[in-house]
Amino acid sequence: MAMAALGFYALFLVMGGTVKIGPKVQKIFFAGLFLPYAANTAGWLMTEIGRFPWIVQNLMKIEDAVSTAVPGGQVLTTLIGFTVLYGLLMFADIYLLVKYANIVPSAQDEEQVPADDTEFSLVGAQD
Repeated sequence: MAMAALGFYALFLVMGGTVKIGPKVQKIFFAGLFLPYAANTAGWLMTEIGRFPWIVQNLMKIEDAVSTAVPGGQVLTTLIGFTVLYGLLMFADIYLLVKYANIVPSAQDEEQVPADDTEFSLVGAQD
């Protein structure tokens, strides 16, 4: 809901003609960058905690569902491998987010707006 609220607020700002926003709103939008990650993790935790998808409800006990075909060492190795891989991806993602969020465009990078009353599309270039 917070992501939707931020999206609608951003749409309201753009449709209202407000292009420049204050530092407080910029901080709120910057904090909003992490909302998709929190929502993804919360959804996954909600789905997986408390359920055991590898057993059949009311037909098997959890103790009977433990696999003897896969040794504990392989499970631990896989868990550590995935944790390291996703940890590296997380750090790369945070590094890139911070790197590109801190770039301040110079006056030369801004597009020159024509002096006439031309309407611009939010979708992209129009022929």
